[in-house]
Amino acid sequence: MPIVVSHVGSGCENTKLNHKLYCEMYSYNHEIVSDVRDTPEILEGLSRYAVIRSRLRKLPEGDWLLYLDGNAAIYRPVSIDEMLGTDDRLLVALLGSDPPEPARGLMVWRNTAENREILLRLDIAKGHEFARGSIGGDEVDLLRGAGLVPVHGSRNGTIVATRGRVLNWERLNAFAVCFDRLQKDKYSHQYSEDKPYRDFSVSRINRSIEGGGDVFCRSVEYQNDPENYSEFNTDSSVALISLYTPNIRSYAQISESNCTRYCTRHGYAYYVYRDLPDEAPANVSGNWLKAWLLLRHIKDHEWVVWIDADMLFIDQSKPLKEFLKGREVMVARDIAGWSFNSGFMAFKNSVENIKILQDISLMIDDVMDKSSVYSNQGDQFIFNRYFEDNKLVNDQNVCDYLTVNTHYCFADKSTFVAHFMGLGEPARSCMMEDFEKVSLSSGT
Repeated sequence: MPIVVSHVGSGCENTKLNHKLYCEMYSYNHEIVSDVRDTPEILEGLSRYAVIRSRLRKLPEGDWLLYLDGNAAIYRPVSIDEMLGTDDRLLVALLGSDPPEPARGLMVWRNTAENREILLRLDIAKGHEFARGSIGGDEVDLLRGAGLVPVHGSRNGTIVATRGRVLNWERLNAFAVCFDRLQKDKYSHQYSEDKPYRDFSVSRINRSIEGGGDVFCRSVEYQNDPENYSEFNTDSSVALISLYTPNIRSYAQISESNCTRYCTRHGYAYYVYRDLPDEAPANVSGNWLKAWLLLRHIKDHEWVVWIDADMLFIDQSKPLKEFLKGREVMVARDIAGWSFNSGFMAFKNSVENIKILQDISLMIDDVMDKSSVYSNQGDQFIFNRYFEDNKLVNDQNVCDYLTVNTHYCFADKSTFVAHFMGLGEPARSCMMEDFEKVSLSSGT
């Protein structure tokens, strides 16, 4: 009788549930096999083909085995018979490389003599990779040779699989979503995002399967001030400043509500711009106005703090002033190649810092194209360049990203400020909403 094998490691509870829900829907036999995940990368997937071969040979000739690892989730459930048809195997290509790289966490194999021989060669290839300390080459070549369904290829109107890093994948009619780590991703900063993003996405898929509705649907609608600008606690020594434009309101409103709650608790000033100010320079994206707005408010406070509209204070019991003690400037390391991330920056009101912001503003004025967030490498390039050229990148000024500006992949309920960078919509607003609920429920 056909079988679904879930080859998953620790921390994959959402994925296990997803596979279980699918098997219950079609009354498939389901076996969960523990994978070695808390080990060096080279061991991940080492036993993949041993698991498949040991189960496949026990099936009647011609029956199928669906193999799923912890990075594969069923999204639009259809039967395997409908997906496989009369074929002997179903292997799929994912986006991300040329030629396309195969999914290794989603495979369907019939118990045939040819497939058993292919799987033996794959098993041997994994052993060779392990012995020489490299990953992916032989296995990938053999899977390509066995025949792949093209990227976003479909069966009976349903895409076999898409990749979780495809923008707006939730809009596709896809049987499965794969969060595989491709060879191309090995040195990408997205490499570290896969697990938390996968767990978040799969939990949303499961909720949709069980209760209906869209995967990324919001449960709360935030009703913020309809005016383009507001302020409060303007006599405070510490002021937070944020700006967002209508095109990112879906998630920026969550950040505004969170920051309002935080500033109210600690008595900090909060200046929020919900569109570009009328007096701002023309033809600029909002991110290019950071230095301009910091200069606008710095003389009225002891400290001014810029916070991007995709950031949240998770543990709100922590006063910002504790992090500013003994400093004149505070920025935080970026998770990737930048010296620091310009999404969170604090400047003490001093002659020196006013000059820093004025100098940076002049540099920004000289940038010809400021029409988008990333044009001419974005404002972050200018801030980093100035700090590096003026020897301001030092341990005193640049704190680690676990203290402030924590990438969401490292965030939990004890995090001070989390940054939800690099996500598309509506995934970003949904993840921020989930973390805002964590912040609210923690009682901090």
